Amino acid sequence: MLKDGDEIGNRYIIKERLGGGGFGDVYHARDKKLERDIALKVPKDQEMNLEEFLQEARFLSKFRHPNINLLWDVEEAAGIRFMVLEYADRGSLRKRTGRIMEQQPLSLGETIDIIKQISLGIKAAHNKKIFHRDIKCENILFVGEDYVAQISDFGLSKILDPMKKAMTIAGSWPYMAPEILGKEGGSLYSDIWSLMVMFYELLTGDLPFNSMKEILQKDEIGNPSQINPDLINQPYYEDIDALTLDGLNRDANARPTINHVLQRLEEYERKRKVTEKDKYEEGHIPRLIISDPEIENLLNIKPERQPFTIKVWVDLGTGSQTRDIKVVRKEKGYKMGDHVTIKFTSTKDCYLTLFNLGTSRAITRIFPNELHRENFIQADRVYRIPDDDHEFDYELTGPPGVERLKAFASLESLNLTERYLFNKRDEIFLMIDSQRFLRDIKVTARRLQDLPENSWAEDWCEFRVK
Repeated sequence: MLKDGDEIGNRYIIKERLGGGGFGDVYHARDKKLERDIALKVPKDQEMNLEEFLQEARFLSKFRHPNINLLWDVEEAAGIRFMVLEYADRGSLRKRTGRIMEQQPLSLGETIDIIKQISLGIKAAHNKKIFHRDIKCENILFVGEDYVAQISDFGLSKILDPMKKAMTIAGSWPYMAPEILGKEGGSLYSDIWSLMVMFYELLTGDLPFNSMKEILQKDEIGNPSQINPDLINQPYYEDIDALTLDGLNRDANARPTINHVLQRLEEYERKRKVTEKDKYEEGHIPRLIISDPEIENLLNIKPERQPFTIKVWVDLGTGSQTRDIKVVRKEKGYKMGDHVTIKFTSTKDCYLTLFNLGTSRAITRIFPNELHRENFIQADRVYRIPDDDHEFDYELTGPPGVERLKAFASLESLNLTERYLFNKRDEIFLMIDSQRFLRDIKVTARRLQDLPENSWAEDWCEFRVK
């Protein structure tokens, strides 16, 4: 086993061991030549047949797909054979779900997004008649700030002969299809079973079957679904439940193909979007009606300890001509038509992003904005929206309800909204795609939590509009 700091081939410096399995160990390493982080996969059996070692590399070399972990090279140095792979800097789905399930399951939107990405990777493999045979949370990795999902570990993969089935047992039994466990032979449909086991696990926080015996039972699957009760009220959730059960059909040929899986996921998303759009007048931007738990998820994003203090509040009046009536959490509140000024300050120079969760249930990025495009602010200065140089008023238009402001600030530049902005003309404040933003709220939280320790802060306030 390699140790931290070991150097291979005068090029790769080992940083840490990421994990391992029956095939070998995977390490996070630094490529000195290209100055990038990479993953090294080193087989345990260095005496293995060269052809066997190259099998996974040959499978991976067939792909240049965003949802399949990339192979950069196969090398041998100092008597060690290894593969050089793309480094998944955001860890595995198992690591992600292990952390999340202790708190709350993934949202339905997050889960579907992950399954769609994995399905696209599987589709790329199936188009080449390759089935993975070991689809599971441990073999799904995430890359980059957008947490792109990638399939890894093609060591057990097979190219399917149209006239034959793969007869060897391979994979992890909780995810293995009954035809593989029963030694009847695997096929592309075996990956569908594994994918649906994983889908079920993400939806419920549990596995559909507790033992190999349950998987091998010959009777029809009744209804193993125990979908998170919070999801039952989601529009068309039955479609997702039905897809999961269809994928867990013990008759392999009765399972949907990967193309059908993608079609049904896309149809589900299309129906949800139409439902949301119909709630608003034609021509308006579709907005998600935010439930209280979703608001709480956003408001409760906080660091363990705040290294500096930011403050956000609202005063009656415009610019410097305001009067402080200490509205935060007061019952009196404001009236529709009132002109107000949003104010914020920080005890340190920082980069600040300010959101408005309006009474109309829409989300707007208040700062930065079209008049102040940089989000850097100086310490101990009070910023006003609008200020005396702005030729507009901030008017409360309703409808009646509770309006909220949420601010995040970091000591290094961080754009939390680049994926979620609508391109609206002639507007000072930019609309956020509420549905995507709230769906990915845990991604936003992780981006903040991945910052160096004690380098970000938050604040929020609320007031009532009558």
